[in-house]
Amino acid sequence: VVGLMQHSGGIADAVDGIIKIARKKTGATLIYDRDPHELVRRVITEIVRRTEKEEKWRKKVNHHKCEKC
Repeated sequence: VVGLMQHSGGIADAVDGIIKIARKKTGATLIYDRDPHELVRRVITEIVRRTEKEEKWRKKVNHHKCEKC
């Protein structure tokens, strides 16, 4: 998850062009916002959503009882 502050100047404003040129699929979620508080809120929300999804998957897959899991 990558949060990008819109209209902050520098490379953050050029990311869309770089992504189009690179054409590389990374699986990353890019979140854009002009408001820093809203950007952080949205990034945290996405991280929590992904973490919850991953935890559900792990519980479903890990049926064995091992100390490492």
